[in-house]
Amino acid sequence: MKKLVMWEILLILASVPMFRSLWMFLDRFDWMSSTAGLLVSFAAGTLLAARALAGVNSR
Repeated sequence: MKKLVMWEILLILASVPMFRSLWMFLDRFDWMSSTAGLLVSFAAGTLLAARALAGVNSR
């Protein structure tokens, strides 16, 4: 159990620079600043987060 918590903390910490890099990369595209781009990005993020939470809670 302690190892699982350690890996989850590491995953959270690792996601910060990944998120920042992806954000800066997507800022280069004008479409991502539009309403449609933001909605698509939000929907994709919601689906990925739901899948990740389901995977974590399946243990």
